[in-house]
Amino acid sequence: MYFNLGTFYYYTISNPSTADYEYVLTYFRKAVKIAEAAKDTISLVQIINGTSNIYTELGRYDTAELYLNKTEQLISKLKMQRLYNNFTSTKDGFFNQKGIC
Repeated sequence: MYFNLGTFYYYTISNPSTADYEYVLTYFRKAVKIAEAAKDTISLVQIINGTSNIYTELGRYDTAELYLNKTEQLISKLKMQRLYNNFTSTKDGFFNQKGIC
């Protein structure tokens, strides 16, 4: 539920500010706690990947990369090759945006 609220808020922002992104992250942090308590790895992947996206929007690439790496670890535990392949192409796009590749 908190992830959905954060995502909804994110998509309704017309001129986002840092405060808006921090507000979204507040919902995502609550969502992580709930998903961890429920041992819901698939939801955790979505939430943590979304958190990485927000940090990318904020220009905090090092933090975004940490969340991407955590997402990758969770996906690899799920043993879902198709999801993993989609993730790695997204991660490559992140590094291209950051100017690493």
